[in-house]
Amino acid sequence: MLRAATLGALTLALYGAGLVALAPAAAQPEEALEEPRAEGDVASAEETTEEARALFDEGLALADRREWERAVQRFRAALERRESPAVRLNLAISLARMGRLVEALEELERVHADPETDDAVRAEAELLRAETAPRLGRLRIEVVGEPGEARVTVDGRPWPELGVYAAADPGVRVVRLVEGDVELDVEEADVPEGGDSEVTLELPIAPAEPTVDDSWIWGTVIGAAIVTVGAAVVTGVAVAEL
Repeated sequence: MLRAATLGALTLALYGAGLVALAPAAAQPEEALEEPRAEGDVASAEETTEEARALFDEGLALADRREWERAVQRFRAALERRESPAVRLNLAISLARMGRLVEALEELERVHADPETDDAVRAEAELLRAETAPRLGRLRIEVVGEPGEARVTVDGRPWPELGVYAAADPGVRVVRLVEGDVELDVEEADVPEGGDSEVTLELPIAPAEPTVDDSWIWGTVIGAAIVTVGAAVVTGVAVAEL
């Protein structure tokens, strides 16, 4: 369970960090500082930063109201405009609160790998990862038959590999086997928190090729031949009697 105070306190604490992270870096290599920049490029960068900052603010307000899905949308939109470890951490917090632990851990891994992540954000990210990882379940999916071009999705996301356990969000997961726009099979998997679950999908059996029963044709032909031969015999007898 996430600490009750984590989101509210952390987002407020990181509010300033988010703004700093979105601001241009203070230190740059000399050659970069000396390189002239077009006025249009500077204006465009500033506009992008302001858009990202506004989206980040909206995301914080939505998260404060526990509107997680909308907060996630705002944080993702902010990250599309400007990368920021603090914004990504808030995204991970919101995803975790929604129970989307796999995605949350993916975002935390990006925070950890980003060299621009400061110590405070990194420490909070590590703490959240330590709390979230043990809650993950594991799911193993098997497909009976040769999948061919068919693919497996779990809650709409592509599944990494068949026949082995992989991390899954706890709860009831919808597992589908699809080919193109056609759903071939669907099952539900109840994944326990910190536990394992398995599910098997089956490819539909292709209908057998239709066969033609031509025995009646041969019966008719043979019957007609017998009648013809019989008629010939009768005719021969009648001629002989004459």
